[in-house]
Amino acid sequence: MDDLSNKSETDSENSLTIFEVRSSDEESTLANNRFTKANEYHAVPPPITGNPLTLRADISFAGLDEYAFRNKIIESKTTETNKTVGTTNEATIVKPKSVNETVVSKSKINRDEVIIEDWTSDDEDDVENGFRRGTIDKTLFIKKNKSDIMLVQVYVDDIIFGSTKKSMCTEFEEVMHKRFQMSSMGELTFFLGLQVKQQPDGIFISQDKYVADILKKFDFCSIKTATTPIESNKPLVKDEDGVEVDVHEYRSMIGSLMYLTASRPDIMFAVCACARFQVTPKASHLHAVKRIFRYLKHQPKLGLWYPRDSPFELEAFSDSDYAGASLDRKSTTGGCQFLGRRLISWQCKKQTIVANSTTEAEYVAAAHCCGQVLWIQNQMMDYGFNFMNTKIYIDNESTICVVKNPVYHSRTKHIEIRHHFIRDCYEKRLIDVLKIHTDSNVADLLTKGFDVTRFNFLVVSIGMLNL
Repeated sequence: MDDLSNKSETDSENSLTIFEVRSSDEESTLANNRFTKANEYHAVPPPITGNPLTLRADISFAGLDEYAFRNKIIESKTTETNKTVGTTNEATIVKPKSVNETVVSKSKINRDEVIIEDWTSDDEDDVENGFRRGTIDKTLFIKKNKSDIMLVQVYVDDIIFGSTKKSMCTEFEEVMHKRFQMSSMGELTFFLGLQVKQQPDGIFISQDKYVADILKKFDFCSIKTATTPIESNKPLVKDEDGVEVDVHEYRSMIGSLMYLTASRPDIMFAVCACARFQVTPKASHLHAVKRIFRYLKHQPKLGLWYPRDSPFELEAFSDSDYAGASLDRKSTTGGCQFLGRRLISWQCKKQTIVANSTTEAEYVAAAHCCGQVLWIQNQMMDYGFNFMNTKIYIDNESTICVVKNPVYHSRTKHIEIRHHFIRDCYEKRLIDVLKIHTDSNVADLLTKGFDVTRFNFLVVSIGMLNL
């Protein structure tokens, strides 16, 4: 009891000293010597201008400076990788061999970690066996040998690789088998739900097996077919008085269709339009979703064709549907990017602003397309291609004038500043904007619904066919 009372008195004295009034000179001395170091760190009372500190027991760091856990931030040109030296599954502390060494817990090692840690050297840019890590995509590895190139893409526990020279692929297979006991599964035919057909004149990518699976899942194998995924003259509305439907089934259908848009830009707009009503779907919305499935029943094997003999030039198409959203009268942005005649990227998105004119809607869409082009330009630099002055085709003459002519600035002050970076890109000659006729603008497919004639023309023009 005496010890407890003494401890209580001591704590009381310590708490009182926190609020003790000191002279300005004494207060300055304490501020400059808040912590004193011998073999231990000691907490001392703060000045009266600060918040009271809670007094804690002294913690000794004697003898642990050399072996202490440390969090080393290793900076590369474009990324920062956090590497913690030490183990978390044991109570011991590990002394690193070098500051760049990484000690990984065996229980957490997977195949990707082994590959990355074993290939990457101290500076994280030079990789063994002549490979170089991608600047934009850190799971991409590139190896160049004179005019030949080899690409290795790692995704979770799967690896895709290809080369312009067969011997480089054979050598890579031997290295992976010897070092990681991994075996090759042969020529790429199926990956992440995508079916890949490699032919002498090109590559065909489709998801017809997935289409068959979702048709069977939702019991649409015997339904009537439709020639287009959405009706052209009947926009979807909120329909507050409509009959409610099962929200879980509706969302499941939308989720299945969203995954399918990875290879089916022909249903992109229809799926995005139906996805806006997932909160309280009605019978009319479910009918629109079923129409997409009816169209898939009509065209189950449609896919993207990448011809071998095609110009290797990056170009893009931009378009918008002014006030096309029936709920809030916002416009819809559509854009697609090509390498020659090969479609490599496409977008369909409702704009975040209410455009005051078709020019503003087209300008916002062009800025969005420009951002995608800049990303592709940076990505292609990893492959050794430097695309400058990329052509963006727009079917609105006023939008082109706004991009090219700074005099129009006074007329575009109401447009958000973040969309004006396209002017800077044009002045730096990263992009060029050109006029195209509306009938030839393939991005139109991603902005609205069409009749069967116009729809089929755009589907073929964007690079889709049946094989």
